[in-house]
Amino acid sequence: MSIKLEEYFGKMRIVSLARRKETLEDLNRSGLDVVYKNQNGITLYPEGIHYNLKDKDEFTFLNYEDYDVFELYTDGTLIRCFSVASTENFFFITPQCNSACIMCPSAAAVRKLHEVKNANWLIDIARHIPVTASHLTITGGEPFLAGLELFDFLNIRILLRSLSTSKVSES
Repeated sequence: MSIKLEEYFGKMRIVSLARRKETLEDLNRSGLDVVYKNQNGITLYPEGIHYNLKDKDEFTFLNYEDYDVFELYTDGTLIRCFSVASTENFFFITPQCNSACIMCPSAAAVRKLHEVKNANWLIDIARHIPVTASHLTITGGEPFLAGLELFDFLNIRILLRSLSTSKVSES
């Protein structure tokens, strides 16, 4: 399922969804880019630019929750990459693989030639995922073909979680 912001022609970015005013305030305090869903469409923050939605996209938003994370593409397409309600969120790092397992459904050309996702993009997604997320699956082909940058992605999740638990213990 995807949503289209017809008037959006900005940069590709990661955004978190706010459906309630409290969530919007929380995400803005965190310094994250936000899509705020209200009765009149959506507003993209930090810019505060409002976009109207088609009826089918208004209906699609009923399936999304506060803190869901989306990739917003340059043509205005929004695609959810993390669901707060799901326990089966995953990061597909790359279809690339240096093995040739007999049970692998991927073609050899895909395993050998496909690109590895940009680690900075993965880190940006990780920053948006609530620290309360109990489970994230990392998969691929062979995720470790991303090299040492994959550890940067893993470390940001560990750092965010430790910062959140230290805030709780200080209270």
